[in-house]
Amino acid sequence: MTKEIDLRDAWLSKAYAVTKYLPELYNEQGIYTSNEWTSFSDIGNEVNRHGEILTLQEYLQVETAYIEAVKIFMRSLGKESIVLFDVLKHSAKKLFKPHHIDLYTLYKQIENKGCYSIEEVDSIVKLALRELAQLSILIDKDTNCCVHFGFDYYMYFVSDGIDVTEMAEEIEGLGIFMMVRRKIFSIKS
Repeated sequence: MTKEIDLRDAWLSKAYAVTKYLPELYNEQGIYTSNEWTSFSDIGNEVNRHGEILTLQEYLQVETAYIEAVKIFMRSLGKESIVLFDVLKHSAKKLFKPHHIDLYTLYKQIENKGCYSIEEVDSIVKLALRELAQLSILIDKDTNCCVHFGFDYYMYFVSDGIDVTEMAEEIEGLGIFMMVRRKIFSIKS
């Protein structure tokens, strides 16, 4: 019996995770061994065994790094716009208050195959990271350069045409990391 592969998930085999999680806290099996925040909804809650509370400021600092990483990917390709795909809207307007209300207008407008400028990237990435919409970003069709968003605050870069590890140093400068198949790309040894 042949196992069927869902082509919608074929990108996973060539994805590079972009993540806030510290490389040294993964075990040999690639499992992250520390309790940390994984969602916007964790703001104001205890997020680790030390009793630390996630603040809005701390969250926004990490979110900004993820947004900048997407822009680094776009700049590496000389792109000023993106196309969305696999868009799934599942948030009611009441979920956009108070921290998300500025995103609601764009949320109502986003659609599959919709083209958006680099100026809109910040808000689009926020919609995905804050779990207000599920979506993927196509940066370059010719090289299949995409950004996917996963669970637990993972973001994935995929490319058939460029070596995305060349961005690792610049991304690490943001305080986040790139990894593939449980191998962390860390510039600092």
